Amino acid sequence: MELFLSRAGGKMTFVVYLTTLKQKSMKKHFVFYCLILLASLHSYPLQAKSNISAVKEALTVNVSVSCDGKGVSGAMVKLVTKVGGITIGAAATDASGKALISVPTYGKQLVSIQVTHAMYRDGSLSDLVLENGLTYAVPVKSRTQSAEVVASNSAEKVAKAEDKTAKSEEKASNYEREAEQHAADKEKAAASQEQLKKEREEAERAAAEKK
Repeated sequence: MELFLSRAGGKMTFVVYLTTLKQKSMKKHFVFYCLILLASLHSYPLQAKSNISAVKEALTVNVSVSCDGKGVSGAMVKLVTKVGGITIGAAATDASGKALISVPTYGKQLVSIQVTHAMYRDGSLSDLVLENGLTYAVPVKSRTQSAEVVASNSAEKVAKAEDKTAKSEEKASNYEREAEQHAADKEKAAASQEQLKKEREEAERAAAEKK
């Protein structure tokens, strides 16, 4: 039972509504379903936005592979997704070191550009969101060094070795000097002890003769 107080025409009126338990239960269910409907309508714009961002489209990118400013031909270029490691596009570089790669469907996921070549060390660019028509430059280094670089590195290593040898010889010479000084100090200490022993014996002898 529900009791309401109303006023009409200057008179106070008590209105009594009888509500059964079944009717109250239906009201509760109605309110609950309304709340669910409102929550669904509220989240719909977010879901729509998410669906729009997930739309995939085709794109084409250029990849330029170079070593010391010169194009590297015959390099294998792959576009690999960060999640799952799936190759979504691949091509080989031409004589100028460029590769044109077309991706049928791309959903703005993070990818890496991986470059491999038998004569060069692997190169890569990571965590990229590709854009249609852009050119991505990937530098690589040669697996073999030129004769000048090898000679320079060898001369540097020889100089370091000679310097290390000179320091070792200097250190050994210092050790020898320290050892000689230590031996001399030890000899002086022994001579001083011997002198003190003789003086003590002479003092004891003189004292005995006086007696």
